[in-house]
Amino acid sequence: MYARERTSKVFVNNRTARFSAYLAIVIMSIAVTIFVMAGVEGEAAIPAEPSLYAVWTIAAGAIGGAASLFAARGWLGLSGGIGYARAVVGSLAAALIGAAIVGILIMPVYGGIYAPVLLISEFVTKPLLAVVWVGVYVGAHYLMLQRSNALDSEYKASETRFASAELSSLTQAQLYRRK
Repeated sequence: MYARERTSKVFVNNRTARFSAYLAIVIMSIAVTIFVMAGVEGEAAIPAEPSLYAVWTIAAGAIGGAASLFAARGWLGLSGGIGYARAVVGSLAAALIGAAIVGILIMPVYGGIYAPVLLISEFVTKPLLAVVWVGVYVGAHYLMLQRSNALDSEYKASETRFASAELSSLTQAQLYRRK
């Protein structure tokens, strides 16, 4: 019974970490979408009165951010310095993927081509925006790292507890290097 309580707590923390990572990336993607659209359309990008276009622009930013994290999930969650370096490279790749998705959703024909170019020019003119984007992705990487460490420790505990009990001593010696 104690093992089941401990397992359920691990899975709740894993869901919380994943949800927090997606929430942070979606919020950041919405903000970057608003910055880019404000640069393109000026003050008319997000008008004071709610319009369908403004709502769709914000929704497209959210969808693009979630899709970019989904696309970059293989770059996140690895431990060590190499893991953080991969997270930085993955954040830049995810920025371009997310920009293409947002561009296609906002303006289907030309948006997929011009949105990544506009995002790169926005990152060049406002480097703090690029630093914040990479910082949020590194934070998501940290959350995914906690999730993967918890899953690894839980898997190793269950593997040695259940798998080795059912195997013969010869198989245990071959698989787990036990003598």
